[in-house]
Amino acid sequence: MGMFDDVIVDEKVRKYLETFIDGPLKEDITFQTKDLECLMEQYYLAYDANNDMRLYFLDKPTDKEKFWHDYTDEEIYEDQRKNALRKVKDEEEGKKHFWLPSWEKKKGEGRWMNEAWDPENRNKRHMGEMPHKHISMYSSYGEKDEWLEFSLKFTDGVCVKVEKV
Repeated sequence: MGMFDDVIVDEKVRKYLETFIDGPLKEDITFQTKDLECLMEQYYLAYDANNDMRLYFLDKPTDKEKFWHDYTDEEIYEDQRKNALRKVKDEEEGKKHFWLPSWEKKKGEGRWMNEAWDPENRNKRHMGEMPHKHISMYSSYGEKDEWLEFSLKFTDGVCVKVEKV
């Protein structure tokens, strides 16, 4: 029960983790953990300039000039049309229509493009020293979606031990 956080691994870390298993991991694999904040935050596991594996907190996107998309008149019209059709269908089926107007697309609003969420396009904050922190992270891999879990031990902010559980 409850929420979890995502741990995105960079390519070099992913290749290191592959040495513990038979076969490759998906290039875009994301692990989950309940050992951090459990607030649906995103973290990035990568090697630093000294070749130490560290965990970084990923800030929300901020570069609006590059990665922000304002809703167009066509997108707003299409959203309103779909909402109206949904409301009519719900009324025909006898369902009570629950729709908050704040969910509808409006002029002057927009969304972050998918690229904005890539780790290389976001600010990464060092997690500090994290003295003696243990993190379990898990995902699935392979054609059969096999369960995969790693235990990581951090000392003074550096990952000093990785084990496959």
